Amino acid sequence: MLLPILPKSGTHSCRGLLSRFAFSVSRLVPRGKEAHTLAAQLAAGPTKAFGAGKRLMHAGWNETLESQIEQELRSIGVMSRIEDAREAIAAFAAKRALHFKGR
Repeated sequence: MLLPILPKSGTHSCRGLLSRFAFSVSRLVPRGKEAHTLAAQLAAGPTKAFGAGKRLMHAGWNETLESQIEQELRSIGVMSRIEDAREAIAAFAAKRALHFKGR
């Protein structure tokens, strides 16, 4: 869920998101127009869920396994009650495109 931009075709699925980036000395840097495209795709996604996932990944470095699992369960509960979660379920049921609002 944190990397929703992965290619869907079988021939490209192994390359994943990282294949879209060029290596820089200290970090991975998106290439030109692709950076804008990626930013737009991420901004159109479930931004609250992305933020929750990022917080959980950072917390995982300092938490015990039991504490991390508790935090993840709590986060899943919170995220399941936001508007974007209801939109995802409704879009899936109606077999239509998603329209996240960041709420």
